Amino acid sequence: DYLQKFLGLEKTTKKSQLVVIDLNCANDETVEVISCVLSRMIFEKLRNSKNRNTYPINLVLEEAHRYISTDTGKVFGDANKIFERIAKEGRKYGMFLLVSSQRPSELSKTVLSQCSNFIVHRIQNPEDLSHIRQITPHISETILRRMPSIPTQNALIFGHAVNLPTTFKVNEADPTPKSDNNKISENWFKET
Repeated sequence: DYLQKFLGLEKTTKKSQLVVIDLNCANDETVEVISCVLSRMIFEKLRNSKNRNTYPINLVLEEAHRYISTDTGKVFGDANKIFERIAKEGRKYGMFLLVSSQRPSELSKTVLSQCSNFIVHRIQNPEDLSHIRQITPHISETILRRMPSIPTQNALIFGHAVNLPTTFKVNEADPTPKSDNNKISENWFKET
């Protein structure tokens, strides 16, 4: 009953199309536990459903390096393996992942290897670039060399959704998030 209400389901129809769980203020251990437990419960519900694929779920994992990590020293042990299972088997049950992270090198290689499309903003860290090269063998060196110089508010998309890797400009957010860079030259040197 809890999962039915949580997912906005009434019998086999959706009452709610979007459910947002905001764990922004929670510490990493709490985020790890909640995301793993809820994801496992949803996956098991879909897997054991009489009518497969009647209400697809697209799980969007923002700041995914917090809970789909390659770090074996996580507090909740191997619980984050549920994301690897969803990435590998979820499609046949109607469960999909959208993984977002600023540190792809810290993410599970299994999860990333199952992704069929990538939207990449500027990446300068050599370790992250190397990781992208490993998980996407079809990407060329020319495209990888472009990643550190992608302008702000632009991204590179490649994978099954596009014929050729393409850069595009992301629309302006409205309202804009409170995530601007600090203007150090203006804020540091202020006249007294």
